[in-house]
Amino acid sequence: MRWEEKVSWNIRGLGRPEKVKEVRNVIFESKCKICLLQETKLVNIKLWLEKQLKGSSFRGMVVSPSVEASRGLISLWDSNFLMIESTVITSRFIAMVGSLGSGNKKCGIINIYASNDSCERRSFFEEVSLFIANLNLPVIVGGDFNDVMCADERIEASTGSKSGLLLGNFILKNNLLDLPLQGERFTWFRGGTSIAASRLDIIILSPEVFSWFSSMHQRTLPRSLSDH
Repeated sequence: MRWEEKVSWNIRGLGRPEKVKEVRNVIFESKCKICLLQETKLVNIKLWLEKQLKGSSFRGMVVSPSVEASRGLISLWDSNFLMIESTVITSRFIAMVGSLGSGNKKCGIINIYASNDSCERRSFFEEVSLFIANLNLPVIVGGDFNDVMCADERIEASTGSKSGLLLGNFILKNNLLDLPLQGERFTWFRGGTSIAASRLDIIILSPEVFSWFSSMHQRTLPRSLSDH
């Protein structure tokens, strides 16, 4: 998904050369200035991989290593577009604080991968909310939230799920905006005998950020080597 000049993508592992090539293709075709990757499943980033990901587009890169063959985050940025002042790295999110665009607009950009477990997800959202409150700056939060905001954003065999309460409360608590989604209705899909689909991947932001970029929108990118 992208807004103006940003791509966010759960890539479900970045250990294969074809995955790396596909990520590079998306970066090149989208001409993005910021790229947030989730679920890399990589403990270490080798030099060749870093060079491949950065290419000629990015100068900055921050990594949160994988934990027990899961998770893993990478945030990349063009330092001509985003001037970073500080970063915070945890196993579930990477936060970058800096000035965005030519207007020197200061904000926080948070790349997240929330837990599948609802109890862990609740505490995670509380942790991120506290970080945002202490930051006291406009924010852009993007990634895989492993939750939906309402029942219409999920198709599954089981019913009666309370998914959406945690994410909805997180958005309200932090006064964030969810921009209308263009393209596909869902961002994650599982086929086979039990079809399921959800809008797990979103980019939400402070109203101030939208005022800076009034033409901002979210658009799904084609699904390729990941089920996101």
